Amino acid sequence: MNKVFVSSVVGGMEAFRGAAKQAITLMDQTPVMCEAFSARPYSSEKACIHEVEQCDVYLLILGSAYGYETPEGISVTQAEFEAAKATGKSILAFIQQTPVDDARQQAFIAEVEAYQAGVFRAGFSTELELNNEIVKALRHIDTMSQAVSEEAFKTLIEQVINERHGYQDGPQLILAFLPQPERVTDIIALEQKMDDYFARLCQGGVTQFRDGYELIDHAHWTGFSSGKCSVYFCANGLTVLTANPTQTSEGFFSGHFAPPQTLVSIAKGFRHVIAANSGYVHIALCNMENTYVANSPGGSSMTMRMFSKDEEADFSRLFLPLTEGSYNEWVEQCVNRMARIFRYNSNNE
Repeated sequence: MNKVFVSSVVGGMEAFRGAAKQAITLMDQTPVMCEAFSARPYSSEKACIHEVEQCDVYLLILGSAYGYETPEGISVTQAEFEAAKATGKSILAFIQQTPVDDARQQAFIAEVEAYQAGVFRAGFSTELELNNEIVKALRHIDTMSQAVSEEAFKTLIEQVINERHGYQDGPQLILAFLPQPERVTDIIALEQKMDDYFARLCQGGVTQFRDGYELIDHAHWTGFSSGKCSVYFCANGLTVLTANPTQTSEGFFSGHFAPPQTLVSIAKGFRHVIAANSGYVHIALCNMENTYVANSPGGSSMTMRMFSKDEEADFSRLFLPLTEGSYNEWVEQCVNRMARIFRYNSNNE
């Protein structure tokens, strides 16, 4: 049973908060409301932030009022929202369709509407509309909670990587997506769309039209190879892209460097072949024994990191939903982590 924290201005929003509580209870979830907090040996602000961090789902209701400001200069509701974002938990946002004159509230609503990292946004005018929207959103989260495990997802990726033809021992960037709920893919019909998928990767900057592509034939997947990348579409809905992320044409030592922006560019381009709105995404670097995530340095000599214990790194995340903003933000965070793991400086040992 999920704990759902209800966040909003209290004054003037009592009826809507009641509708939210009713919807959460109807879905057999536990509403967490500040009105019900017992006495605690710390401030109300700390109590609210603590409950936000402990909840499973953060539910935000925004109306016309900005509310009481904390000493940091933001409202209590906005502070709770920021805390929820920091935890990476599911966020549901519901915005009342009403005129907003307060510039601070206008800016907050704009932030919520622009923020796409897992936020479900819906508008409402009446208590019934809010109730119905919350029920739909919680039902979606409940369905997605039945997603396959992260380990099962990784196992499916390994099966494709281990069985693919022409496996290379050099540095490899691996990207994968598995829709949730799962869906069956007709790979025979999909083979008729390779021109379209190739064009999408070209438009995403992953490969180039001049490189063309070669079809990949396998019993359990289809796909193509083009330039330094290959993409695989599996019958279980899994999509996997592999690419050599190094830039071998920019200097004698460039083959030992995977520029961070190249990783980001390929990962963002991969989204062009994702055909579902929710699911697991995976990004990994493998065979990085003598390769750095950094721009290739100038000069004619460098110090190599030999036989490092860090030969690979991977990150996975279940996106509910998968949006361009949330995906791009996550990719950049992952690449920053990889740049730290596989960093280069002239004093490496």
